[in-house]
Amino acid sequence: MILMLALLSFFGYIKSTLWSYFQLELSMARICEVCGKKPMAGNYVSHAHNRAPRRFMPNLQNVRVQLASGATKSMLVCTNCIKSGKIRKAA
Repeated sequence: MILMLALLSFFGYIKSTLWSYFQLELSMARICEVCGKKPMAGNYVSHAHNRAPRRFMPNLQNVRVQLASGATKSMLVCTNCIKSGKIRKAA
């Protein structure tokens, strides 16, 4: 009985670690893949100077990029990187 519980807890651990690994691979964070720009925290400020929390989100665009190897890849890139020429758009 104790061995069975140990095996179940072990397989539960493996299942949870595999699930967290796949979640990390599949989740799309709001982060630029070129420069790493992330959301910033700040406050809404009313006319009466009341403050409420908010997030400043980066302006990310889904762009097809031509890599140095010649392959194309779809990436989330901020508009600052697109305008400054840090990436090369695929035709």
